[in-house]
Amino acid sequence: MTSANGPAITLSVAHYLDQIPQEPARRARTVYVVVDVIRATTTLAVMCERGVRRVYVARDVNAARAARAALAGALVAGEVAAVAPPDFDHGNSPEEWGHLEVAGRAVLFSTTNGARALHASRGGGAIFAGSLRNATAVSQAALAAARRLAAAGGGAGAEVLIVCSGRDSQPSEDDSLCAAWLIATLRDVAGREETAVALDDAAAVALGALDAPERASLGATRWLYGRLLATRPAQDVLVVGLGADIAWCADLDASQAVPTVTGYDPARDLLIVERS
Repeated sequence: MTSANGPAITLSVAHYLDQIPQEPARRARTVYVVVDVIRATTTLAVMCERGVRRVYVARDVNAARAARAALAGALVAGEVAAVAPPDFDHGNSPEEWGHLEVAGRAVLFSTTNGARALHASRGGGAIFAGSLRNATAVSQAALAAARRLAAAGGGAGAEVLIVCSGRDSQPSEDDSLCAAWLIATLRDVAGREETAVALDDAAAVALGALDAPERASLGATRWLYGRLLATRPAQDVLVVGLGADIAWCADLDASQAVPTVTGYDPARDLLIVERS
């Protein structure tokens, strides 16, 4: 299948990290949209909204601590068991970041699942942090990046892979729901942009999560909020008193910010994320 904008772009989903394809040739033509909707990729979008200049993403909190001395002036943020470690400046709360004055600051950031997923996506094409909050904006960016890959590949096509961070190497229903919404959004944006897309089996099956008769009557944001609220990750956030975060995570298309991996610091094993 081709269109005015080149060969079809395949849309696919990895519901947890072990499902990320490892073949070098495939990775080279893949754009990654990493999802940890409750809460890391939502928080990254809010950081960008608030004017954070650069985010250094460490694989885990110990790696963040090790890199801290080399990044003088950077705020250190993240979570263990949903709350900020006592030696960190801030947590992984989009609601908290939404009220911070941080324009121009750098942040050293690590979370339990989202940071690992971003690192697991390194080595292929472009990497974006996706969420419900920036669903349309990140879909537009991902399709544009995939078209560039396809053009550079001499007509071999390209792929947009939604990478769910999951939980303990298993699927997590909140991320799978967000992945389904992003697949639907990618398909809609592609139609408006006259870009041909094809859904693989995993993407087609993922869309089934959106088949709910009450979605139309409730409206998208309210329906998504209810679905997220019922998930285990949301319950973990509620238990520690951060329930306001769920509304931020469900606030569909509230942001135009697209956190983008723009580099890698091999000496400290840090991904560099900036607003595209």
